[in-house]
Amino acid sequence: MTLRSTNDPDLQDEIGDVEEAIFAFQINGREALVQLVDPGGKRSEFARGTCSVQNGRYVIDLQQTDANAAMVFTLQFSSDDRMTDDIKVSEGDMYLIADAELTRWAGSGQSSPNDQHSTFADSCPAMTGNWDMTTNLVASTNPEVPTSGTRQGVLNLRVENEKVYARWTEGGRRSQTAGGACTAQGDKRYQIVLQEQMPELHPPQAQPPSKAPPSGSILAPLEELLFPITFDVQFESQNHMSGNLTVLAYGEKYVSSIVLSRRWCTAQRAIQ
Repeated sequence: MTLRSTNDPDLQDEIGDVEEAIFAFQINGREALVQLVDPGGKRSEFARGTCSVQNGRYVIDLQQTDANAAMVFTLQFSSDDRMTDDIKVSEGDMYLIADAELTRWAGSGQSSPNDQHSTFADSCPAMTGNWDMTTNLVASTNPEVPTSGTRQGVLNLRVENEKVYARWTEGGRRSQTAGGACTAQGDKRYQIVLQEQMPELHPPQAQPPSKAPPSGSILAPLEELLFPITFDVQFESQNHMSGNLTVLAYGEKYVSSIVLSRRWCTAQRAIQ
């Protein structure tokens, strides 16, 4: 950030000065959550605001931060991992405007920003974001569920170190957030295992067993009927992944091929 202008007389001599900071952005629909990250990885409390697309730029408006100041980021991509434009900070009648240049780096605050060897495939947090996901059922042990069924929706992933939080939206129906774990498999490959159920990702035709248990029998534990959901994915580029989705539900196994495309901030269509 290079200070460009200000009406604060105490900062007039600092116009042209350069400051560096690390911000962690999390965008959920129109909601924006922003944290300040120190070099050791410690994060501030979330500052909450909104994200919108205006005149080809992404505007992240934080009306209230911990410092009682408002911040507005107005940014545009100049490449997959670089954004430029400006940041305005205001408190009361005082304001400052800085020219901004943001460079994305992997690790979400877990490594030093001076580590120039970081890439988007270095760690599980590189998958954090909203992904347009298409699934195509390719194998099923349940003869009542035909293969080749295609589905489309949005997969929201938040990855903190090795912990994963996932939510699936399809046709206006949104699942609850399910927790799980992520492990790196090498060569830009990752495995996500959701340890909580997300029935919305089960094939639509998958149903609990219809036969009633024999009188006096003990019902099978729930975990024997509802098994984890597993994503085996690989980065094809910064914003594209592909792989397989395995769902074990009600004693049957379903495998789908999946393609994911990252949607940055809120795409224009999402806002509309």
